Amino acid sequence: MAKTRRCKNCKTKNEKFAVIGINAFCDYDCAAKFGREKAKLDKEKADKKKHAARKKKFKDNDKPLREREAQKAVNAYIRKRDEKELCISCRNELKNPNGYIGKSGVHAGHYKSRGGYPELRFEELNINSQCYRCNVQLSGNIENYRINLVEKIGLEKVEWLEGPHKAKKYTCAELKEIELKYKAKLKDLN
Repeated sequence: MAKTRRCKNCKTKNEKFAVIGINAFCDYDCAAKFGREKAKLDKEKADKKKHAARKKKFKDNDKPLREREAQKAVNAYIRKRDEKELCISCRNELKNPNGYIGKSGVHAGHYKSRGGYPELRFEELNINSQCYRCNVQLSGNIENYRINLVEKIGLEKVEWLEGPHKAKKYTCAELKEIELKYKAKLKDLN
């Protein structure tokens, strides 16, 4: 008795079959049809997943998203506010071709880090424009940052930044409010 296998595509049992991978098919046309259908289903599945991710992006109760969006708005405002100034740490000219943020662009550098001092994350006195080298490669170049920050805002305000602060946990609503506030401030600068 000859061995029979069920076609993966049309589900009929056949003694003659083509094996592709671990699946058996009536013939190569049936295998091609199965492949096209599978690719179509995979694409639809991927599109649904992408749509769900896009839909989630706009949820107001997504705290990590709200933090990113608020920080993005604050940083954009700081870069625009300080666009004619020098790097706060090394005092070199800031080059920002076409608004590029990255290795040759302008960064919004925090004097007191966002991770170590989350309560100062959105404090304007704590954020100033820095070059990539100072902000990333020199981890903020804090020694020179402090010297120039004292010149810019005064010793009393720098000591306030360095002093103890009450811990702050932002709610999604507060983060959305911060985002909208700084978007409006940026619009006023333009």
